[in-house]
Amino acid sequence: MDGSLQVARREGDPLRMARLHLRSGEGARAFDLLAPLWRGAEESLQGHLSGELAAAFGSLERPERLQRAETLEELEVAGCAPAGEALTRWLPPSRLLAGASCLPLRAALYRNALSRLPLLLWGEQGTGHTLAARILHALGGHDESSFVEIYALSSRRRTERDLAQLSLRDPGTPGTLYLSYANELGRWRDWVPETCRRLSLRLVIGMHTGVSQSLVLEGAPLISQGIRPLRERLEDLPALVHALLRRAGVADPAGAASEQVLSDLADHDWPGNVRELANHVARAVRRADGDLSLIEEHLKHDLYGLPGEVGE
Repeated sequence: MDGSLQVARREGDPLRMARLHLRSGEGARAFDLLAPLWRGAEESLQGHLSGELAAAFGSLERPERLQRAETLEELEVAGCAPAGEALTRWLPPSRLLAGASCLPLRAALYRNALSRLPLLLWGEQGTGHTLAARILHALGGHDESSFVEIYALSSRRRTERDLAQLSLRDPGTPGTLYLSYANELGRWRDWVPETCRRLSLRLVIGMHTGVSQSLVLEGAPLISQGIRPLRERLEDLPALVHALLRRAGVADPAGAASEQVLSDLADHDWPGNVRELANHVARAVRRADGDLSLIEEHLKHDLYGLPGEVGE
């Protein structure tokens, strides 16, 4: 194999080199050669390269996959369907953040999934703080039982109960402590870092836009990532609606949401962001009781608020 690889390298044949690396179990090297080849290849060759790219990605360990997931996302956008299929198979949590404009957010989650630094997620209510926190947790290889959420605006009694339950955790099992609605951290700042260190928890904080980030953990290293409101990324609406319909059990999302309905939905301002859209889709599916045509009618007519009036 080494001799064949030397010949391929000497002859400047990156495709042969990639195939030799893939055959010898060096998926990372194969992927790094195949990705630029796919971008520059003729359409007739891209089909063959796509399958080899997906195979190389599937052979990687989690850290290597996370390092290359953003590249695979870019290839999917460029028309490489197997790239999307590989992401769905090997990193399924990330597919819950549907839409091309969410790529920067997904990329940030890929880059930071294995970090232990605290992560601040900020944006308007309903943009997906909790979903992003859960995806980050899953991308890190943790199971659902090690995700701990505490509502920062809870009453003191409920907070004390949450903390008592948290103290029972096995400190040998790494996980995530998600502090939601953490707009003011005065009563949390003293115990949060120490608790996370003691219980092997990675801290993720959900905060609303407009709150000073200096209130979080003064002087502590912190990764900060914003989430855009839905009205600023309406190009994602078709992908979001189809993803939400699939999650609700609709086998043919395109049949339940025509282009006209999607256009009508885009006229709404969505002051409640993705949470409002998710509730709207779930309500339409429930009321239609399996009838695709009725789903479309409910999607079109059962909106609350008026188009174009933010905050309605």
